[in-house]
Amino acid sequence: MLINKGVLMSVLGGGIMFVGLILGLLAFRNYSGKEFVGLDFRNDNVGLKTGNLNVSGLNQYVRHPLYFATLLMVWGYFIIWPTLMVLVIACVISVYLVVGTKLEEKKLIAEFGDQYLQYKKQVPMLIPFFICKPKK
Repeated sequence: MLINKGVLMSVLGGGIMFVGLILGLLAFRNYSGKEFVGLDFRNDNVGLKTGNLNVSGLNQYVRHPLYFATLLMVWGYFIIWPTLMVLVIACVISVYLVVGTKLEEKKLIAEFGDQYLQYKKQVPMLIPFFICKPKK
């Protein structure tokens, strides 16, 4: 163990994991399952449908809510089980998510252009800032 864990740390880590799980489930409600796994084809079956930029639900607080939920679950698990192996796994997953997010955003900019660039200016990438902004 890297940290002397006690009941409080287990409860804290479990709580963070639980919040991550709930946020992940809520985030999935905002996506089409077929589109998410790449099976939502155009009517002519020649390519994937291009959808609309999704800025509702949790996407109004963070551009990648599923990745944020994954980070919470991974680091919550580390708090529960603070071993070197879990730390390495949490770091690798975190780096993977950040790099994957950057690559995904290049595709989103290519697909949605200025609309995505505006969204990108207004909403954080992975870690939400829960600051109330007045609605325009």
